[in-house]
Amino acid sequence: MRLSAVLDQSDFSIAELCAQRLDGDLFSVGDGYTPSDIADDVETRAASLAITLGPERVAARTTAAWIWKAFPRLERPLQVCVGSGRSQAIEPLRGVVLRESTLTEDDIVSCCGLRITSPRRTALDLVRDPRYRPEDAAAVAELMRLAGDSGGDLVTLLNESRFRRESVRARERLESLAA
Repeated sequence: MRLSAVLDQSDFSIAELCAQRLDGDLFSVGDGYTPSDIADDVETRAASLAITLGPERVAARTTAAWIWKAFPRLERPLQVCVGSGRSQAIEPLRGVVLRESTLTEDDIVSCCGLRITSPRRTALDLVRDPRYRPEDAAAVAELMRLAGDSGGDLVTLLNESRFRRESVRARERLESLAA
């Protein structure tokens, strides 16, 4: 039997996983554990959260930024979204903030059993968030680099968006990143 790159309590007991982590054989990543010789990359991070989130939820905002390696640490609660009108059909999870969102096919990337907002969509969500923090600026800049976007590209998307909430502040934030 071959084990997956990300292990959880379905593979070993929590005591065995923790013992292997203490021995240096595993390290914790997201909601799982991975062998110490496996790279901490986007695929490993996505697989570690697929364990918890499953295929019906979309990792978003700071959670997606962490998966894309634009954020240094995984923040709790996890930020996820589902399509409009779908929140009542999704089982609630402890430690997960669920939002309904209008998503297009271009807004979502599938990786290792998890759906994630694309780097472009993640950058837009972070820059429009009313709780935007100084540390979010570095994440937005990295996400824009991953998407191949400039601040001007995102401003154009903001102007085309039907969601005007926070768009003035978002433009200011993008302009400060470009400066």
